[in-house]
Amino acid sequence: MLADDAATIASANAPTLRRLHPTSLLFHAITFARQFVFPIVVLLLQLRKDRGPWVWWVLGGMVVLFIAAAVARYLTTRYGLSADALHVRSGVFARQQRVIP
Repeated sequence: MLADDAATIASANAPTLRRLHPTSLLFHAITFARQFVFPIVVLLLQLRKDRGPWVWWVLGGMVVLFIAAAVARYLTTRYGLSADALHVRSGVFARQQRVIP
């Protein structure tokens, strides 16, 4: 019976979780792309020397990976406001829950 009461109290204090704003997809994609600036520059310099299709395939693959990573971050991050704190939950395999009073 005590466990049921504790669960009821915890659910009453828990905020409703919301997703981030959709423009966060753009910000996350840019953040991931900034981490790969050096390889992108090397590929663009290689593009000046060799006009082979492999460079475009690699660049396109990197763009797809940036977008996929941004969508994954968007789908796995949620936040909620309670009366006394901000709750942020993120992650799939390594779940994190942060509470900011």
